[in-house]
Amino acid sequence: MDPTERIFATCKGEEVDRVPTMSILYDLNPIYQVLGYPKKTDADLINSWVGQFFLKKFGMSRLGRSIAKKDVYKAGRLGVEAALQLGFDAAWTPLGLAFSSFPDENTILDDWGSYNDIAFDAYGNATYYYREPKITTQEEYEQWEYFPDADDCAKKTYKFFKKIIEKYGDKICIFGDVYCGLYQTMFTSMGLERIAYYIRKNPDFIRDFIARMEEFTLKTDMAMMDAGVKVLMKGDDMSFKTGDLALS
Repeated sequence: MDPTERIFATCKGEEVDRVPTMSILYDLNPIYQVLGYPKKTDADLINSWVGQFFLKKFGMSRLGRSIAKKDVYKAGRLGVEAALQLGFDAAWTPLGLAFSSFPDENTILDDWGSYNDIAFDAYGNATYYYREPKITTQEEYEQWEYFPDADDCAKKTYKFFKKIIEKYGDKICIFGDVYCGLYQTMFTSMGLERIAYYIRKNPDFIRDFIARMEEFTLKTDMAMMDAGVKVLMKGDDMSFKTGDLALS
């Protein structure tokens, strides 16, 4: 059986030649532990004379977008390569298209509506940590100018996964995903207490937000399938190990 046949047979409850395995690698450091470390890191780029020149002349926006775009596509592609080298049957391959704006050198904006701290791990790889929601009222939601364009993201999704499938599709089963968890995205953009408040006081507002995310999710899902992805795996942070976020 090839990896995709093994995954599909398992889902159907059929007998397989061995237990299938799946890799979840979307941080660069564990990927580099498998494939080897690059000569230059994100921190090296920021601290180089070229990086400092761009920071002083253009601010974080242009340099930050370059790093974020590079790391997003790199993590997706190299995560598959690492999974192959480790012998996995499948690889979860998430594509994040919602981080493109940098209000300052310490902040990356999630285009869905939150601020995140820019940080570097101990190995110099850029990452981020959630800071705060930025959509606290319906007025702020209506004025928000950064929401990802569903059609544009669908085109980028198709292009990315088409290349992934052409290069790796016959060797490993790709579990495709494009960042936008319907629950996670809303609570990081608004905060749990505001979601609860507006569900009660202004449900049409919440419905509109959900409809926007549904459109994005459906269009990017269709783009992945058009590119040849056979399995979709939508991630969504909905709970801690001690309980559901909405109830705990």
